[in-house]
Amino acid sequence: MERQIQATDPMLIAARTVMVDLILHAVEGSTAILCRLFHDRVMCTHQVMGRGPQKPVSYERGRLMPLYRGATAKIILAHLPTRTLKSLFAHDAAEITAAGLGGSFDEFRRALAAIRRAGICVTHGEVDHGRTGFGAPIFDRDGAVLGSLSLALPSARIDDALTARIAPLTAAGARAVERIMSNGPDAAELSPARVKIVR
Repeated sequence: MERQIQATDPMLIAARTVMVDLILHAVEGSTAILCRLFHDRVMCTHQVMGRGPQKPVSYERGRLMPLYRGATAKIILAHLPTRTLKSLFAHDAAEITAAGLGGSFDEFRRALAAIRRAGICVTHGEVDHGRTGFGAPIFDRDGAVLGSLSLALPSARIDDALTARIAPLTAAGARAVERIMSNGPDAAELSPARVKIVR
């Protein structure tokens, strides 16, 4: 299945160039991560490691991860249909509460609505200690969430200025993936690293 995904997944094919461009604008020790929704889990389909030494991230290619922790997963979770969220809460209420997403379905729904309004999710150390995640959703043509594009950065390097630069850049990368899926490889010229960015 891993080999088939690498060869045929339109989102992965569209994201490869964007991820290579995106990681150039992150600090040393960063990783770009592409994930796809897979039933009630999130599966990493591609990784691009940036410059400098770093420890591997938990989102290994092909590994299924829970929906309730980390920017990569939460940004997908926030865009799932209400009926799906109700089913998830019915089965995983304890896990959702432990993740700080609410002790009732109404609290859960409000927490996810706040993430949707922000357009990007930022978390600190929820999956890997010492890492800050920035996650943006990727949608299909019908507006359904397919997955997410994320950057995992060393938390020690995070400050307000870096957050203000990386958050919109991650979102722009996700939009670039969508354009490439819709318009073909020529749309790769619109990926965020091909636009002049003030560091």
